[in-house]
Amino acid sequence: MSDALDIAIIGGGAAGFFTALNIPNEHNVSIFEETRNYLRKVKISGGGRCNVTHHQFEINEFIKNYPRGEKELISPLHQFQARDTVEWFKKRGVEIKVEQDGRMFPKTNSSQTIIDCFLKEAAQQGSSKSGYDLARGLGHKITELAPSLFSFKIQHPILKDMAGTSFKNVTLSLKLNKRIFSQSGDLLITHWGLSGPAILKLSAWAAREFKNTNYKGKLTVNFNSNEIHTLKKESAKKLVKNSKPTIFTNKFWNKVLDYLKIDQNKNWADISKKEIIHLQMICEQLELEIQGQNRYKDEFVECGGVDLKEINFKTMESKITPGLFFAGEVLDIDGITGGFNFQNAWTTAYIVANNIIN
Repeated sequence: MSDALDIAIIGGGAAGFFTALNIPNEHNVSIFEETRNYLRKVKISGGGRCNVTHHQFEINEFIKNYPRGEKELISPLHQFQARDTVEWFKKRGVEIKVEQDGRMFPKTNSSQTIIDCFLKEAAQQGSSKSGYDLARGLGHKITELAPSLFSFKIQHPILKDMAGTSFKNVTLSLKLNKRIFSQSGDLLITHWGLSGPAILKLSAWAAREFKNTNYKGKLTVNFNSNEIHTLKKESAKKLVKNSKPTIFTNKFWNKVLDYLKIDQNKNWADISKKEIIHLQMICEQLELEIQGQNRYKDEFVECGGVDLKEINFKTMESKITPGLFFAGEVLDIDGITGGFNFQNAWTTAYIVANNIIN
């Protein structure tokens, strides 16, 4: 066909494939991937279940989950948002379910379902640093790259042998040099320190500043428990080991008492004012020194990429090199955990596919 175009897509990740799948069939599309591990992050995301998107269809709320790219994504999301993603897969026989926290997965709970869907519509193999190299070679500025979603390495007596212990709705405050970052959410103690949604969100918002401090900083944990005075008053005749703040497990409460050298066989009535203050400090201002970051094998997000000022977000075309389009993680856009990074890929890729042939 004389009107057919030859289109090259650099990178065989989520955005690359989704772009290819949304370009009309009459055009010649090739995906170039420097490794054989195409769709790698799709395969391993969400623990192998693929967190496709997030169940938040109000765009003004959705964009609040992007530490970088919040304003720029407003226009693209009005063209293709999370609701459209769900419909796109549904039309191709893939049912998407929503979980209690808003994350959305294929009903099969398998990322292979998404990959199989893609491969049914694309015969070519095809995210890598090559996209950055291409953009830089064509005159684009690449902003500082840094890991975005990661857990914290922390060694502290109160965390020792507590791996697997979790807490609901804590508040975290991270001090990096003179800057303070705060987030709330669930917290998990791991073998190497702390993880969970609250930690991952904090790492995303502080990504570049964290890198510049070599992943060293001070974390303050507020368990949002103000029950200590109430326990002393209302549980005065009970043993301190048998009456605890509701947020703590028995095992963790015992560790707190051991750490503070409080006799577990005391009655609450015999707990001193000094001990009360120390218990309150643990509940509301537990200070921990961060020694480094821990990344989940290959499952991570990186902030940084093509400078957003150099992109036309109505079409995703370069303002510097006509005919060059960008989508997905090659852009300086990244979201917190929960399906937001994949939605950036689907949205920007869809817009590229609808404008690259014009």
